[in-house]
Amino acid sequence: MRVSRLRKRMEQGNRLIVPTTEDWQEAWAAYENGEADSAGIVEHVSFAVMRRLGISKAFTNDRHFRAAGFETMF
Repeated sequence: MRVSRLRKRMEQGNRLIVPTTEDWQEAWAAYENGEADSAGIVEHVSFAVMRRLGISKAFTNDRHFRAAGFETMF
């Protein structure tokens, strides 16, 4: 319930980031090619959205983000 309420508040505040059709297509193509050290599809969607938004740093230590060219924060 709490997550659902949070999603609704974020939607209403125009703060929810939703992958575009192009993000999905880019993510699936990269996933099928085994890019970023064979990252999963969820990570590839994150990469596509982050690139679209101009985000270069990720608050993670996940090696797939480094392999995809992002700077990891720890």
